[in-house]
Amino acid sequence: TSTILVISTAPADGVFARATLSTAYDYVTPGSTVAFTALGTDAVGTKVDIPADVQWQIKESGMGTIENGTFKSNGTEGKVTVQMVYDGKVVGEKSITVVTPDTLSFDQPIVTIPFGKSAKIPVKATASIDGVVREIGLGANDVTFTTTNDALGRFDGLDFVAVSEANAPENITSTVTAT
Repeated sequence: TSTILVISTAPADGVFARATLSTAYDYVTPGSTVAFTALGTDAVGTKVDIPADVQWQIKESGMGTIENGTFKSNGTEGKVTVQMVYDGKVVGEKSITVVTPDTLSFDQPIVTIPFGKSAKIPVKATASIDGVVREIGLGANDVTFTTTNDALGRFDGLDFVAVSEANAPENITSTVTAT
């Protein structure tokens, strides 16, 4: 076996002691807005509510701002460590990296979107970081899409909104380019 199991006999006290912070991506684009989620636990790891009076801060200065768990990058690239503070102590932290992608690609070569519906365009951004290719989380305004058939619909951030069937053009195919 290669596992160690640690068991505590300490009783749960239900008093907030620490938080585990998480994000959808560990790597994001400059200028991104990133929501941090938090899970509160007591001293022995039992889930508890996070007090309303916690504060958020960024460990590294000059990277952006954070308010109510939402980080807004100012465009500076590098590591950002977001911290949750309670009673003057750091009770949780999570680091992300702000980086410009090297490559954009599509996860699927063909996408079918029903008339009158919308769907996320399956675009993926990556960057080589220390020799390892990492996926970069994209914000709604990070990518510009162009199409060879504008009559099929419009782009709304990373989503394509298709026209209704009644308004569909004769040619219902298009090639999409992402930049």
